Amino acid sequence: MNLELIALLELIENSTGLRLNLQQTQALNLLLEKSAAAQQTTLEALVEALQQGQQMELLAELQSKFTISETHFYRIAPQIQALRSMVLPELIARAGSSRRLRFWSAGCSSGEEVYTLLMLLEEIGGLEGWDIRVLGTDINLNVLELARTGIYGHWSFRDTPLAAIERFFRVSGGKYRVRNDLRSRAVFEIQNLLEPYPSEQSFDLILCRNVTIYFSPQTAQSVYEKLAAQLLPGGWLILGPSDPPMQPVTLERTGLEMMLLPGVIAWKKPERQAVHKRVTRALRLPKQASRSDYQAMPSNSRNTSDPVNELWKTYLHNGDKRLALKDYNGALEQFRRAVFLEPNEILPHIGLAKACLGVNQTPRAFSALRHAKRLLLLQEPNLRLWGCDLTCAELLQVADWMLEPLELQLVKS
Repeated sequence: MNLELIALLELIENSTGLRLNLQQTQALNLLLEKSAAAQQTTLEALVEALQQGQQMELLAELQSKFTISETHFYRIAPQIQALRSMVLPELIARAGSSRRLRFWSAGCSSGEEVYTLLMLLEEIGGLEGWDIRVLGTDINLNVLELARTGIYGHWSFRDTPLAAIERFFRVSGGKYRVRNDLRSRAVFEIQNLLEPYPSEQSFDLILCRNVTIYFSPQTAQSVYEKLAAQLLPGGWLILGPSDPPMQPVTLERTGLEMMLLPGVIAWKKPERQAVHKRVTRALRLPKQASRSDYQAMPSNSRNTSDPVNELWKTYLHNGDKRLALKDYNGALEQFRRAVFLEPNEILPHIGLAKACLGVNQTPRAFSALRHAKRLLLLQEPNLRLWGCDLTCAELLQVADWMLEPLELQLVKS
């Protein structure tokens, strides 16, 4: 791989968050060579111009070539059902006095997700006269133009109920056009998720599904923090099932709560930000325990060797502090020591998994979580471990939630 290509890959990731795979990198190299030949310049000169902020149209074209525009109506059935039966009814009830709702589809591609939200709202009904707007944003201007037309072919309807097609679309020339009254509530704008968002806009619901899967783990967490800042109190954030999981440090920074819905994990901003809910607290490691805390620990969760027991807890506590500072390598070393001293304790393995995720060691994180899960299955379901608010049964749910996206990533790799 030549230096010019490496520099362009870094520029694309730094400006958009996108990490290109090998096939995309090869295609990018061909596009770069063709552009240099057409301009009768060298690869080095062309990349240098792009790095200096010149030829922005070319950079935008290169970026748009590699954004994934796969989407369709009513995509990801469990999330659609959760929106229809739980999330949207709750938001409607909460907005009963203002009769105003604002939704954002971040990375909306050609707009099917935006219109699906509007269709779900009409299915629920009772919203005549409400002020409702759904914003769809994407970095690719070409797909936004398609979204604005509201005209779609058969492939966009592969998960769409026939009744919805008949109700919400007008057929013309083998194409399907979204009803005008629904289109009037949709707004489409170009938006790079790494750049500042409109500060005057706040949303009741943000969908960012299967977007951050193409980002580095660190970039994904940064985007989650920025999206959370755009939520109104009581607002919801829904990610794609393949997106990198939201790390405990991100939950701590944003104040979001993990919500376990049937078949779906979602995130919610509390009505009162000062209140820390149980799941959010449970994903943090415990503070340094006092002597009385130690004496109160269950007998199956502590060693009779007092000095050793105190030492592994010290490593656990230090690892937690380093996680909060995003010193993932430092946290990794602390949790490794805690696991070495007490291999049958559960929380050190969970901490080790978090640190591994921070340094992009997915297989190692997966292994640590699997070990924690095996240990949890040996505990009494209602037992609460030292420094943890959740029962072992509830911790088991959290471990399963963290394992699912990691397993998908490992299968894809």
